[in-house]
Order: sequence, then structure tokens, then C-alpha cells
Amino acid sequence: LSTESFSVVVPETPVSGLFGGSVTLPCALSDNLDARKLEVRWYRPSMYSSPALLYLNEKLDLTSADLKYQGRVSLPGPLEKGEASLKLDDLRSSDIGTYMCHVSSDRWYDKNKVSLIIQAVGSSPILSMLDAGGGKVNVSCRSHGWLPKPTLTWRDREGSSLNPPNETHTSTKDSEGLFSVSSWRLFTSSESSWISCSVALPDSVGMIRESRVTPHLPTGDGLIGSERKKTEGGEEAAAQMNPLLKHRNEQTADNPPQSVFTETQILNEVE
Repeated sequence: LSTESFSVVVPETPVSGLFGGSVTLPCALSDNLDARKLEVRWYRPSMYSSPALLYLNEKLDLTSADLKYQGRVSLPGPLEKGEASLKLDDLRSSDIGTYMCHVSSDRWYDKNKVSLIIQAVGSSPILSMLDAGGGKVNVSCRSHGWLPKPTLTWRDREGSSLNPPNETHTSTKDSEGLFSVSSWRLFTSSESSWISCSVALPDSVGMIRESRVTPHLPTGDGLIGSERKKTEGGEEAAAQMNPLLKHRNEQTADNPPQSVFTETQILNEVE
């Protein structure tokens, strides 16, 4: 496998993929050197002997590959043009991190590292309300299936952020490494005609989910406040109303407060 010296070229910035999808980690040889007769080894740091992929003797060697990557890795090539990139399918949270692209002949080798980040856009926030008494409403927001850990923000109809102290945030991680977030906050009807809960990935454009609700207590006519929408041509004449539940349980010591609205009734997703 004698050949002249070469260098391994990879991107300087991290490569991004979506959870459950596929991604290609670029790696190329200088001068488009033919790599078909070379050894190509992709591995995680300190895992040289258990690579994610090993190309040896002009074929993939599956005997020493890490079982976590079995059936999920390939060399899309073309190797004859010096392309030694790794394609990784069915992306998981455990795939996040650094990968080494190591290419060698019998006289020379070079290696370089590629960083992989994986993102997942979670569910639209589910909003629900409880009468907290004293003219206040406890509004809760929850969303699941995010990667990495997202931010959760309450806003009024002007788009201004509503900050603590009257709110609480929690987050959990499931067995797949995906995050769920939840928050609750006390509102009065005088604060805003409607409020929104938005969940977003940090430092990402467009990876956001938002839902809105009108934090008003029930009125005598059986309807809560309306939200007027705008169209491209101007204001929409009709307002969208949220009906109350037909039967609202009395709030007594033996019968605790129930949700004023079902989640489906109050959910208004903003795409």
C-alpha cells in the first residue's frame, strides 16, 4: 500500500443532524488521492480498536466495529476521488460528540476530527389553566421531545418576555436523551388579552414551537375573551372564541379545582 504523503481534510465547524435522521461527516484526502487501497478508520476518541467503521483490504471490516453502529454506517465515497466521508443513519443522542477520520497506508497516515451535534424539535406546547382564585389563573405549559435542552419563554401579545417571579420551570430527560420542559405562571386578565408559551432550541433559527391562550376566567355568557387575527388584506372581521366546558365542578374541600379548559380547547398553535 505504498503511497506518497497526504493530509486528511475535514470541516472546521461542527456538523449538524436531526434526531432519527441521517448525516454525513465529511472527510477527504488532499489532491483527491485514490483511497480505495488505503485503510479508512472512523472512531470516537479513545476507541481506536472499536471503530464506528473500518475499511480495510478494499472492503468494510465488520468484525471489529462497535456494535452500536452496526447497520447505521457506510462510506458513500467515491473513494477513488479521495472521499472518505462517513454516513451515519438513525441518529441518536448518544451519537453526539467527536469522531476521528484516520486514513493510513503502509508508509503514511493522517487523521483529523469532526464534531457532530444533533437536534430534535419537540412537540407544540400544551397549555392548560386552573382557576387560582382572587381573580388569578394558573396557566401551565409543557412540551416534550427536544434536543438539546430548549428554552421556554412566556410572552404577552406585544411579544414582550414575561419574567419571574411568578413562574416555575422544570426539565427532564427520557431514555432516548430527549428533553421535556414544563412551566406554570399566575396571570390576571388585566395583564394581557392573550399570552403565549414558546419553546425553542438555543442559537437556532426557526426551531421553535409556540402556543397561545387567553388567560381569562369564565364569564356569564359562557365564553372567554376572543383573539382577533390579522390576514394579508387587513383585519379579520370574526373573532375566534373558546367555549367553556359544559360542566365545571364546584371548588370545595372535597372536590378540588378542575381545569377550566381542556388542553384541546385552549390550544392555538402558531406555525
